[in-house]
Amino acid sequence: MFFSKFFKKKYPYAPIAYLGRKTVERTLDANIRKLKKVEKEIGEEQDNNDAEASKAEKKNAESNKALNKKVDARKSQKKAVDQSKKSVEKSKSKASTKSKK
Repeated sequence: MFFSKFFKKKYPYAPIAYLGRKTVERTLDANIRKLKKVEKEIGEEQDNNDAEASKAEKKNAESNKALNKKVDARKSQKKAVDQSKKSVEKSKSKASTKSKK
């Protein structure tokens, strides 16, 4: 029982309630909102930011995949060109050895 008195509020309402919300807003040129609503708005903004971030990550992943495909295609083209050059050189060397005989 002793602790319950210790943790009770001294005043049942916020100071703005005694002064009046509209008068305080006029004197301070500010908007007074309930803390629950502010927390809810912040949570929604964070959810939206997380969703946008995940969309951006997906786009980055897709672009990286496309770049990797292009790089792989170029590497395979280079390999094919190198192989064709080698085969041409071999055929030339075979032809030159045949002509020498």
